[in-house]
Amino acid sequence: MITFEDFEKTDIRIGTVIDAEVPEWSHWVMGLTVDLGEEVGIKKAFSGIMKFYKPEDLESLTLNQKGSVRTRNFRRL
Repeated sequence: MITFEDFEKTDIRIGTVIDAEVPEWSHWVMGLTVDLGEEVGIKKAFSGIMKFYKPEDLESLTLNQKGSVRTRNFRRL
């Protein structure tokens, strides 16, 4: 649990899902392309939500995303 002061430091953005797709290497992770507005731009995120949603259900959906997460490169193992 974090304190309210730490929560105030977080950067939470509202974005719109532009594209949702299932990578060929995955059976549970979905790749989301999210437009977070002019200040942040378009970002790619991965989420293990295939158990609950289909890609076509997420397109044009508005969601919140933590904006201050460092960009990371992921490699297939």
